[in-house]
Amino acid sequence: MLKLDINDDQALLSLAPNEDVTEAYTVDSVMAGLSESGVCCGILEDAISDAVQQVAEHNTVADVIVAQWVEPRPCEPGRLTPTVRDQQIVAPGETIATLAAGVEAVDGQSILGEPVAAPAGPTTEPAIGTHAHIENDKLKATVYGHVTITDDEISVAPPVEVQDDGMLASIDIHPKSVTETPIDMDMLRGSLAAAGVCHGIDEERLQALLNQALESDTALKQEPVAEGTPGTKGADAYVEHVIDVEQQLGTEREDGSIDYRAQHIIRNVAEGVLICRRIPPQVGTPHVDVFGKTDPPVNGDDVNLQAGENAEQRDDEIWSGMDGAVMVINGVVNILDVFSVPGDVDLETGNLESEKGAVNIGGTVRSGFEVTAAGHILVKGLVDNATLEAGGDIQIGGGVLHADSGMVRAKGGVTAKFGQNAKIRAGGDIYIAGPTVNCDLISAAQIIVAGNRARLIGGVVSAAGGILAQQLGSEAEVITRVEVGIDHQAIDAIKLEIEQCEAAIEAGDATDAEKTALIQRLHELDHSDERSAIIEVSGSVYPGVTVSLYGNDYTFSKEASRCKIWLDREKEVRVSPL
Repeated sequence: MLKLDINDDQALLSLAPNEDVTEAYTVDSVMAGLSESGVCCGILEDAISDAVQQVAEHNTVADVIVAQWVEPRPCEPGRLTPTVRDQQIVAPGETIATLAAGVEAVDGQSILGEPVAAPAGPTTEPAIGTHAHIENDKLKATVYGHVTITDDEISVAPPVEVQDDGMLASIDIHPKSVTETPIDMDMLRGSLAAAGVCHGIDEERLQALLNQALESDTALKQEPVAEGTPGTKGADAYVEHVIDVEQQLGTEREDGSIDYRAQHIIRNVAEGVLICRRIPPQVGTPHVDVFGKTDPPVNGDDVNLQAGENAEQRDDEIWSGMDGAVMVINGVVNILDVFSVPGDVDLETGNLESEKGAVNIGGTVRSGFEVTAAGHILVKGLVDNATLEAGGDIQIGGGVLHADSGMVRAKGGVTAKFGQNAKIRAGGDIYIAGPTVNCDLISAAQIIVAGNRARLIGGVVSAAGGILAQQLGSEAEVITRVEVGIDHQAIDAIKLEIEQCEAAIEAGDATDAEKTALIQRLHELDHSDERSAIIEVSGSVYPGVTVSLYGNDYTFSKEASRCKIWLDREKEVRVSPL
């Protein structure tokens, strides 16, 4: 019996003795059987001959390999042998390893004569790291740097470190390489370039450091040699006022003292006068790191130039359209009429109301009278138990005396020489140059009580933006309350809007969503994280004074001098020296 088991890799022959001598097995009969099975390659004739001989001697042969495939041989990559140690310094062109050549891959063949491709794998070239190349069976450095040897590759690393923000690059400077080759400027430049550093290189410093390393024969570690160029924001646009509209708190006399009555609030102009011009924003400079990556420049912020009543805008300029007073209200330039009263506001004049312009009063506003103006109000005398309301600033050359009635209210700032029982509300700063006694003052900005005789005694004063005072309280320990950080006027205005909205909802003219939005605005005012408002006292704070910062109270039990009162992150009131 002759049996052949055939697969791609090999052919197996099994033979048993045959009693019929005429059909004795021969090498040729086995070869014929292999041929009929398609086996044409890798035939092992000696194995066939031995099997036939065994059967002739009446032995049984089982699974003898009579054909074997030619196994493919994979590529064997070249092998690098380092000639230097890890982290040693090399110069460009120096040998860092020798190469033993690799062996090419060889395809195999199945016993059926079909080719068997060699397995995919590495080439004969060895793994080469960065900044190195093969030349004449040697691995050579292409830059100045440290040799880095791992199980996978051999490379050269430039001894350059760059800050995370890319704005500073440093380099190690060695006097010579491992083979005693002196390091030169071209090598240092090449190493920086290999690390990607191309901007802000200080060539003079680099040369000086190299000279130092060569002269001292000592390596210098991580010396800064390149800096990025930080970008700068362009200058912001601004409005240049040809006609000065800035409020002055006073005019300096020849003796150095301040005349607080010379405020110059109202600026009168004729028709056709240039009031102001817009100076456009400037272009910034780009931000460039040491890798040469450039971020576009940030230009300055623009400013909105707006012409209001009786003012004409011509491109980036505003001109007066009539004779009147220049008034800038919330950034809008207006030319308004000015109503002047040479003397007092009393029974002879009656109440004054100016729907457009400013009011200039040469005397005192007497008890019980009212003055209302869309713009500024200037009073050279006193406000004696009277009411003033202005859409701009209010400047009072004398003081404010209130008893059981009267109010001074301005959307802008209020200035006065002194205050006694005064009730003042201002959207801007309140400035009082003298004694401020038992007053009720509320400002959405700052309250300033400063001057030769300025002192704040008694009453309640509140400023959302902070308070500057020369003296708080008195030696008599008069109860005085000083508050900062809460805009009471804004809160009261929103509360009024909520009441009006509730009435409108009942009438079907408003929605619950509108009311909810108002309540949210009120909540944001009450729970703001802002903590910048402070109280500064250039003189003394006496016992009896209670300060409140964003609703957090602190009462002085002993005198303090020249101090700053502020609220820390834990909402604790702090008192520290100026």
